[in-house]
Amino acid sequence: MAGLGGSAAPRWWRRDADAARREAAAAREAAAAAMLELDAALSDLPDAVSVVEETGAGGGARAQHRISAPASLASDWRDLSVHADAVIGQYLQTLAEHDAEADPESGPSRRAAADLGRAAAALREVLAQVLRFRDQYGEALAAATRVRATAARTVPAARDAVAA
Repeated sequence: MAGLGGSAAPRWWRRDADAARREAAAAREAAAAAMLELDAALSDLPDAVSVVEETGAGGGARAQHRISAPASLASDWRDLSVHADAVIGQYLQTLAEHDAEADPESGPSRRAAADLGRAAAALREVLAQVLRFRDQYGEALAAATRVRATAARTVPAARDAVAA
C-alpha cells in the first residue's frame, strides 16, 4: 500500500500534476537544448556575412581579399536572420509565460509543455535552415573566415610598423 500510508510515494491524486510538471520541465530542457544548438550555429555567421559583403564590393586595398559570392547571400542572410530572431523571441516569450515550478496544477503545466514543445520544434526548424544556409554559401563563408583570420594577424603587425 505504498502511497496510501505515510510513505514518501506520491499520492494518487497528485500523480497527474507531478507528471504534467515533469513533462513541462522536459519540454523546457528540450527547448533550451535546441536554443543552444541554434545559438552555436549562428555564432559566427553575422561576422562572416559582413566580411563577404565588405570584400565582395570592396576595391583598393581589399581587392586582394575579394570574395566571390552569389548576390543572394546578403538578402538570404537578412531573411534568415529576421526569421531566426522572431523564433528566438517567441521562445523567450514562451519561457517568460510559463514557470514550470510555480503552478501546482496540471492544466498550466500541460499547456507549458505543449508551448515549449512547439518552441523547441520551431528552433530546430530554424537550425535546419541555418545549416542549409551554411551548406549553400559554404565556400564564401569559409573564404570570409580566412580573410578575417588574415586580418587578425595583419592588424597587429601594421600597428607595430606604424609605431616604429
